[in-house]
Amino acid sequence: MDVNSVIHLLNKSPKAFLTEFSDTTLVFQTDLEYNEQGYALFPDSFFRLNVRYEWSSGKPHILKYRDGEGRRKKLYVDALMIKAIRPDITFIELLYNLVSRRQYYYDNTDGVLTNRLLIENAHAVIAMSPEEVDARINNSRHG
Repeated sequence: MDVNSVIHLLNKSPKAFLTEFSDTTLVFQTDLEYNEQGYALFPDSFFRLNVRYEWSSGKPHILKYRDGEGRRKKLYVDALMIKAIRPDITFIELLYNLVSRRQYYYDNTDGVLTNRLLIENAHAVIAMSPEEVDARINNSRHG
């Protein structure tokens, strides 16, 4: 499926988009290599995308990012971190990860996190070099 068809499907139905590309790998953190003793050392370039949980009735529940918590910036930083974790990620794979994160980890009842925003973020991040991605991640941590 070409990029324009993918974007059309997303704009038609985000759930249909997620279903169509459900075999796409979701990126959560840098892969770790475990040794024979069963532990791994974290590399200097280790990244883990944040997921917030709260406990209720003894069970964990996802605590979504809400209005006023910098959702657009957080989702952009998510895109940067996904690209840092998987430098060879394709536009469609990155877009799938962003749509999935919006669906499950961000409150978008106000519609601020639009498909257009996700598409623009995916295009911008895909076009960046690994050095530019690292610089932007470092800037987001300090400002």
